[in-house]
Amino acid sequence: MTPRKASIEGTRVSTVVRAWSDSDWYVHVTASGDRIVRAEFVRYTDSERDSTEPVLRLARDQIRAYFDGSLRTFELPLEPAGSEFAKSVWREAVSIGYGEIRTYGEIAAAVGSPQAAIAVGAANGANPIALIIPCHRVIGAGGDLRGYAYGLDLKRRLLDFEGARSFSRNSTRTQQLF
Repeated sequence: MTPRKASIEGTRVSTVVRAWSDSDWYVHVTASGDRIVRAEFVRYTDSERDSTEPVLRLARDQIRAYFDGSLRTFELPLEPAGSEFAKSVWREAVSIGYGEIRTYGEIAAAVGSPQAAIAVGAANGANPIALIIPCHRVIGAGGDLRGYAYGLDLKRRLLDFEGARSFSRNSTRTQQLF
């Protein structure tokens, strides 16, 4: 099947990129015009699906580079759909560096709503652009993993892959998260 061209405003096109070579996880990326509007982890039994759209080729190349360990920061034009609060949470999530973590409470405080940790969790759960908006880097206050739309095993694998570290509040020593 030949991918459709995004020649009409609002037409959506997509590509599918394999995550790790040793897993059945893929990232399905959708664009509208020249912006990424969705990226979701899916399990497929078939192969990657490519697109001729420039923004999707760029996304494909960056996702491949992330999973081969040569990219730590995505630079893609994004247009996630969500409330203003959710978008503020996602902007904050994008600021979390590769291998770093933040708690839901820290994100809530950073967006000006220090009592809204649960709402931050809900916004993370509604993140339409997984991986690229790295909500997997947000964890519970005690360092525990909390919900992830694609399951805690995948969240743990992503954090392990990035070498995520936790910094103890009572110590200056760095601890391996898992």
